[in-house]
Amino acid sequence: MNKLAFGPPPLLLFSALPTPTVLSIQREYDTRGHAPLKVLCHDGKHYVAKNAGPHVPPCILMSEFLGHFLLRAWGLPTPSAAIINLSPDYVDLYKNSAPDRLSRRHVPRHYARPCFGSRIVENAVEVGPLQQTRRTDMWKRTDNFLDLLLLTLFDIWIENDDRKPTNPNLLLKPLSKQRHRWMAIDHAFCFSSMNYGDL
Repeated sequence: MNKLAFGPPPLLLFSALPTPTVLSIQREYDTRGHAPLKVLCHDGKHYVAKNAGPHVPPCILMSEFLGHFLLRAWGLPTPSAAIINLSPDYVDLYKNSAPDRLSRRHVPRHYARPCFGSRIVENAVEVGPLQQTRRTDMWKRTDNFLDLLLLTLFDIWIENDDRKPTNPNLLLKPLSKQRHRWMAIDHAFCFSSMNYGDL
């Protein structure tokens, strides 16, 4: 049932996240942005892992973690997060053994710090231009349509410039053949007009 329910904020906004270690790199996602990696971790789960690159402080990762916790505080759906440990030596070994599998954006020393990990949601697909529609029957099959309205307000609040028609940063998770649910992903470009010293 779609309804707006505002209640008190959770008692613990920032909770402990799992810290799995990468067992294998599965693939690089071909994106125009961070080119994150699909990895398998020692907990048996797959994650999308994103590093901060050469940036100090790692604002991209700080935004990802803050975006995740603030989405949860608003009650908006987003995949589970983790602090991913991927050894620079392993990245170097992987690049040398399969030189065509990783782009030049994956510099081993960038993995000296932990990565942001977003748990992969089984059977979900990332929304692209082909899934965008004005047909009302599509919206009727959306289990959490009102969450999209709240997500719009949320993006204004955190100054997320990256969610737009050409890059929705949404997952569609099927609930049945006729029903699906939206989930928000990718908050690396939040807080665009303030630096972290002022936040």
